[in-house]
Amino acid sequence: ENPIQMMIDVKLAPLNAPTVDDLATRVAISISRAEFILTNYHYAQVMKTLELNIGEIDSFLRDEDTHVSLSEPDGKVHRSKMNMPLLTLTHGGVEENIIKKRMYITLKFKALCLDLCNETGVEPILSLAAVKTTIQIKLFPDTETTEADVTMHDLVVEDRRLVAMNRYFKKLIRQVVSDGTDVFKLKYFQSKKDNTLNVDFELGSPQVVFIPDLAAEAIAFFKRDSPPTTIQVSIDEGSSNSFGIHTLEQVSSKAYQEEFKGETKTTTCTLKTADCRLVFIDMGTSTSSYSSSSSKSTESFIFQGNTEAKAQFVSDLSSGVMLKSNVEIHGERLEIYTAEGENSLQPVQVLNPIRFSAFLSTNTKKNQQLVDLSFVTL
Repeated sequence: ENPIQMMIDVKLAPLNAPTVDDLATRVAISISRAEFILTNYHYAQVMKTLELNIGEIDSFLRDEDTHVSLSEPDGKVHRSKMNMPLLTLTHGGVEENIIKKRMYITLKFKALCLDLCNETGVEPILSLAAVKTTIQIKLFPDTETTEADVTMHDLVVEDRRLVAMNRYFKKLIRQVVSDGTDVFKLKYFQSKKDNTLNVDFELGSPQVVFIPDLAAEAIAFFKRDSPPTTIQVSIDEGSSNSFGIHTLEQVSSKAYQEEFKGETKTTTCTLKTADCRLVFIDMGTSTSSYSSSSSKSTESFIFQGNTEAKAQFVSDLSSGVMLKSNVEIHGERLEIYTAEGENSLQPVQVLNPIRFSAFLSTNTKKNQQLVDLSFVTL
């Protein structure tokens, strides 16, 4: 009903800027409250467009590595041209001149809402609302690195199905402790030179509710048929009848493996949470019993505590096979108990608060995988 307000500010620096950072392009985008409706048909169409249109492997215009020929009409290369750098042409036949400039992008959303609906768009399944979200992206083409920072003041996920109208657990994700801090922080760093990827998550005090029948409907929403495979037909030389059929995925995969053979990629992920809760709902013998008015006494199984985790994976860049992995998890004041209703009344302790540390490491050598697992309570 209300129009979306958007403000875009772009600052382009002159080419004679004194430093590389001063030469960077800065883009700031501010968006008011925006609401979108996404049906499973819309989702399938968007994904097919990304895979079969925008993500097409061949541009069908010109080879990527098209250079100016240094040879004369007689086919001989002049000695004076042997040390000249190869010139890359654009699709229009003009010499390509690329100036690598850094780009800083800042996006701010007052509220970004998304409703997942069925085919008709009338019956909603889930509603997601990201409140006061800030996304900062920094692109460094000179160092081949990418950085991103994401902060979110609150994230609200609500069950909007008709069957859940009388349920008490309708908010699947909500902030339990509202102390003004951000509920979600993400830091992303990728380096193509070093083949490293670092992702750091930091959560506030959210309560996450797991409802089995809703999880099944959400999985069915994102499930879709595989897109048709693009076929490349090549006729073998010296034979008029034989020909080979290969998928473009197979051709590009072989070239990728040859280019990055022997190189490794390191991925590091960290997670830090405050006092958060994970709630499992007892659905009973049927979903109808849970959706009735007697859901005041719905029993829930609750995990609560602080958690820190770190995982590092080393994989072969050409094949994607994992070579090494190290995972460590530390829990502080972790407890398990059962309770009734949305306000967790009449709690019954299952596990008293504990401190623990768990370590898992794997190493693959000569088609053999070594696994080391240890668990310590403090």
